[in-house]
Amino acid sequence: MLAARASPTSGPAPEMSGFLVPALSSDADLPSAGASGSAPFAGPTTPQAQLTPAVERRKVLEQEALDQAAGGLQEGKHYYLINRRWYVEWLQWVGHSSAQSPKLGPSQDLVFSELEDPSLAPQLCRQKSWTKDRPGPIDNANLLDSNSTGALKRDITEHDDYEILSEGVWELLHGWYQGGPAIPRLAIARPTGVVIELHGLTLKLYRTASTPESESIAITESKATTVATFKKRACRELGLDPDKTRIWDFYNGRRYTSLEDSADKSLDDCRIYDDNPILLEQKRADGTWPPDDNAVRVSSTNNEWNSREDAATQGTPPARGVVGLQNLGNTCFMNSAIQCLSNVPDLRDFFLKDQYKANLNSGAFKTKGKLAESYAKLLHQLWDPNTVQVAPRNFKWQIGQFAEQFAGYGQQDSMEFIEYVIDGLKEDVNLVQGSKPFVELKEAEGRDDTVVAAEACRNYHMRNESLVDDLFLGFFKSTVTCPEPGCGRVSVTFDPFLSVKLPLVSAAEDRTASFDVLIVPKSPTGPIQKHRVSVAKFGNANNLIEAAAKELDLEASNCILTEIYSKKIYKFFERTDSVESIGLTDTLVLYEFEDATEFQMSAAQRWGPPGSAAPDARVRCGIIIHHRQAQATQRVDLLGIPLAACVNQQISGHDLNETVRSLMKKYLGPDVSEEWKLFRTGEKWGLLECHQAVEDNDEVINLDWRQYLIVEWKEGVEVPEALTRLEKDSGNSGSRKPSSVELDSCFQMFTETDKLSEMDTWWCSRCKDHREAFKKMEFWALPPVLVLQLKRFTYNQYSRERLDTAVAFPLEGLDLGRFSIQPDGAHHQVYDLVSVSKHMGGLGGGHYVAYARSSEDGRWYYYNDSSVSEATPAQVAEDQVGAYVLFYIRRDRRPEAWGPPA
Repeated sequence: MLAARASPTSGPAPEMSGFLVPALSSDADLPSAGASGSAPFAGPTTPQAQLTPAVERRKVLEQEALDQAAGGLQEGKHYYLINRRWYVEWLQWVGHSSAQSPKLGPSQDLVFSELEDPSLAPQLCRQKSWTKDRPGPIDNANLLDSNSTGALKRDITEHDDYEILSEGVWELLHGWYQGGPAIPRLAIARPTGVVIELHGLTLKLYRTASTPESESIAITESKATTVATFKKRACRELGLDPDKTRIWDFYNGRRYTSLEDSADKSLDDCRIYDDNPILLEQKRADGTWPPDDNAVRVSSTNNEWNSREDAATQGTPPARGVVGLQNLGNTCFMNSAIQCLSNVPDLRDFFLKDQYKANLNSGAFKTKGKLAESYAKLLHQLWDPNTVQVAPRNFKWQIGQFAEQFAGYGQQDSMEFIEYVIDGLKEDVNLVQGSKPFVELKEAEGRDDTVVAAEACRNYHMRNESLVDDLFLGFFKSTVTCPEPGCGRVSVTFDPFLSVKLPLVSAAEDRTASFDVLIVPKSPTGPIQKHRVSVAKFGNANNLIEAAAKELDLEASNCILTEIYSKKIYKFFERTDSVESIGLTDTLVLYEFEDATEFQMSAAQRWGPPGSAAPDARVRCGIIIHHRQAQATQRVDLLGIPLAACVNQQISGHDLNETVRSLMKKYLGPDVSEEWKLFRTGEKWGLLECHQAVEDNDEVINLDWRQYLIVEWKEGVEVPEALTRLEKDSGNSGSRKPSSVELDSCFQMFTETDKLSEMDTWWCSRCKDHREAFKKMEFWALPPVLVLQLKRFTYNQYSRERLDTAVAFPLEGLDLGRFSIQPDGAHHQVYDLVSVSKHMGGLGGGHYVAYARSSEDGRWYYYNDSSVSEATPAQVAEDQVGAYVLFYIRRDRRPEAWGPPA
């Protein structure tokens, strides 16, 4: 990647308090580089004089070399976010190989040293060609929350949604392409190292303890800012004298903690969280402070530890442990996970009874035993019979000290949090402390399963020995078989697990992606139609082109695949583009040509200096025809989908008009109206503003290598019905249709023999080569507490998808006997459900809640952050689409309060 990780060498630094970017324009002509339907940013669209791709690439590499020489991320420096999708387009435009998936790079790429030699351009002309356009203006709109004034989205992640650039690289790209908006962010120091602070803390300022919340003032500040600096700024915002003001953490509308003696500490060190109320209390006229009416107040000087505890609200819960957790700002994932873990009886008791203290591992990597201590303190508050709600401020802060991914206030995955906590707790109470022995992984090599499994278990416990392991540890039997005739190598290992990830679709289906493709043949025999096409996820765009062309018996080599956004061609796919780079909801159109190479850009046009590929009457070029209708008072918008063809690069205005007329009759109907006028532009981003007319005369026009044309229908003229139909038909139905599956079937799919893909090959030590081997996973030993993740989310470097498959799961009597191959383990295979982490909504704005069965009264409860209510067993079982993580406890660990099994 070219994402710079060093400090910028020059340029002004933005104000630290500026976590907002300029307001977005409502102009929708500039397409978003993100998912369809997002609000676009209409920035400047007149870039500097265009450089060749090779020159752009060289300049960025030179700047990046300067950045790298300065070191990694530097505290106090500013870096810039850029939309990953736009950035990948630029990387591919300049020919950077990192934008290609492994093994899918261009098969006949040119050597850059040759490409940068203009003298070679003529001989390379047409020997190599490219479909891709030069990227349009930078578009960061998809990184911003459309519901706020320029705030960054909370659910975006690096390498999925954005990349990070140094200031120098950003200035180069912005100078060439314009657009934006610029999104600068500060690098701050954290216990885990220097990181980019994406989101500041939004804090609510109160003048007095009686100020209504509606009159509080919200400001955004860096978590690295000291209390003293923040106090000065906050007083300035409210027009107060800092010398006559004292500052309080005003949690829950009371003077919770005095911050006066923490002036040199950062807001983060003081456990100030997002949306935290802050009281700026002023001295009275007589020089005294207002009285403190709170019955309980914590002082950071008199009780240092109490100021760092999770904040509890007193009251009587429905049952002991049935307590809500306050959302500290997108922490519903954490709350859901905590409720699930808190209701596992044996794990809870280990910490509530302080049994963990005898095993505390102060030398644990990173956590040093502090995760276990903070978790125990949180459980003590959750299971206090006089507590109804807890704000897990200290626990959240402690987690952030160890795991940077959970330090901010962006939405995270509850399963990732659960895995981190379980792994961290087991290390914090690990009896194997200090240096751990090296353990060699041994395969079966023909030995009996029982012998090899016992050996694997002993090896594991040489490095890991804790009650957490006793509860969550199980073992898989993994069998991998070489597919080569004559080899027959079989590898058998026994692998430990603390949780199981269950598929919702078969392995074959999981490796397949399906797309709706509108196919535009060169010689249509009827209406243009959309076809559903399926290809391997790890393939390239050429596989998709071939599959789509086969639907209508077209010549795949003369077809070009495009993505349509906002009724224009947003992207031309190279045949080597990864299928993973194509969104399941992207609008795809396949065009067939007489000769697709005529539509492509030659090597001279792509890499040569400006003017090296002058228009030639013998050379053909591509034209893309868009449609719009003249409007006197209303905003002009594009209509339908574009049409495409190839013509001579030198052509008369009359011949070009006739070509367009012929194409419209071919695709829109023979009776298409003549009430239109033709315009042209070399820049697809300015289609609505283009007014360069193509007159219907014999004057010869020199077209660009790819010419954008606009057919403007006269105002009031009825446009062809086929245009509207094409627009409607071009839409993509998106991801897989919701289905339903039994949990038992998920286990069956997990244990089926699967053939590895070419992207996930296995090294055969006998063949001395990578093989697409056969792999089978089986359960050898199942743990007392079985954590099951339903694999609803799929991720790759380009996109994310959520499966809305309904999973029917039993609340009692999950019998896994037929899936366990351990000879003497049949009586340990029946499980009862104890808790569920549920995810509601989509990837971009989902919410986590939990169901848990109380070991106190045997009833089910529904946990939605601070809100808790009783739930019926039927309600838990019916929530099949939201179920994400299931916690089962073995029947011999069933709490007495649950009564006998149903």
